[in-house]
Amino acid sequence: LAQARSALAQLILSPPEVKPDEPTIAARSAKLAPEIEKMERDLAALQPDFAARAFLAPTTEAVLAALPPGAALVDVLENEGNLHCWVLLPGKPIRSFALGKAADLAPMADAFRQALEQSDRSAWRTAGENLRAALAAPLAAAMDGTTEVCFCLDGALATVPLGLLPEGAAGGRTFLMERTPVVHVTGGAGLVMAARTRRAEHGDGLLAL
Repeated sequence: LAQARSALAQLILSPPEVKPDEPTIAARSAKLAPEIEKMERDLAALQPDFAARAFLAPTTEAVLAALPPGAALVDVLENEGNLHCWVLLPGKPIRSFALGKAADLAPMADAFRQALEQSDRSAWRTAGENLRAALAAPLAAAMDGTTEVCFCLDGALATVPLGLLPEGAAGGRTFLMERTPVVHVTGGAGLVMAARTRRAEHGDGLLAL
């Protein structure tokens, strides 16, 4: 696998001179890429945490299958200054949301983190409600009948503990995570890795080496 990856990188970064009777660079790359993918997937099947450590991009089906029963995944991505969000729930269509400019959400996220650090109840409530309003649509979709919410955050929201957003009427001190358990994950590969590890620990199958 290491040799194949190295060969592919060499073709892309330092392409050799191609003689008339030799395969083109594109043809060589096209032959190596599926071979590498097959070896990665074979290794992932044998070693549960390989997918996460090798930064594989699992399929949508694999991520949905890895979600715990009753759980939803809220996946946020920052791209070209904009924040995008997808909500995945088993058995339901994937929903997408445009969260707007990262530069607009960043001050809200910073104010919320600072209020938590300073244990300022009033500031926490104000900043939390502002941030929650900005995330209202995906949060409503993710918490509709679910028993757990997994957050995979990026960009301006990457380090925000969304489970500590305020929940309930003003003046209360209830957190979002007290209504619905919240888990922060690093990505779909982490979910797939965890699911495979759970299956291996519970003996749901036979692994022969």
